[in-house]
Amino acid sequence: MHREMTSRLVAAIAAIGLVLGIAAPAAANSAYSSKVYYSGSVYLWSYAYIDSVSDSRGCGSYNSWTKIANTTKTVSWIRDEARFKSYGFGTLTISSSVSATISSSEAVLRWTNSNGAKGSYISGTVCGDFLIVYIGMQSTGAAFYDGTTRTSATPWL
Repeated sequence: MHREMTSRLVAAIAAIGLVLGIAAPAAANSAYSSKVYYSGSVYLWSYAYIDSVSDSRGCGSYNSWTKIANTTKTVSWIRDEARFKSYGFGTLTISSSVSATISSSEAVLRWTNSNGAKGSYISGTVCGDFLIVYIGMQSTGAAFYDGTTRTSATPWL
């Protein structure tokens, strides 16, 4: 009886995975935000990348950044956030050198540079339990430059 229930649960989760796989962008494992302009040709933009396929441990690499382009002026601060959302049952495990806010199915990693840098970068590894069928990712960013704060966001992958 227990084995039959387990088989049904696994089949139901696989079916959910197929539905989510069809609804989610199949080959989209990276995306850029729109360019958000300050003055002239200076703009803010963000980027997100997550491996399309996990390894045998259920882990994959990710990379997120937010940058200001086309300026030689100092940036007051610039922040990048890597956001993750899991679909299925289980928990996310994320390795990174930045602080994280993690709930049962969502996580946000945040890094702010206040040293005049023109970019903020986050990368590492994200792992999901065997019952997680899909991990989505988005990069959001913000910067204070030349007296103005602008924000950017990639689409969810």
